[in-house]
Amino acid sequence: MDIEDFLYPWKTSQPPSWAIERHNLPNHRDDELDDIFYREWVKSHDDKIGRLQTEMISVQNQIHKLQDELKSCTKN
Repeated sequence: MDIEDFLYPWKTSQPPSWAIERHNLPNHRDDELDDIFYREWVKSHDDKIGRLQTEMISVQNQIHKLQDELKSCTKN
């Protein structure tokens, strides 16, 4: 759950004030350029999160494979 809170720090469509300051987001949504910037910023983070999740799954699979190999070696 801590990882989820870190990866998805807010659940609403409007970021909180701390996120606006920390990530230098536009604090108003009335300009089309700001909307484009915000969407691209969210998309880039979504892509990064997707890659991290894929890598985490790969690492978990490798760990399980190594554990299985270790179990089979200790049985012999």
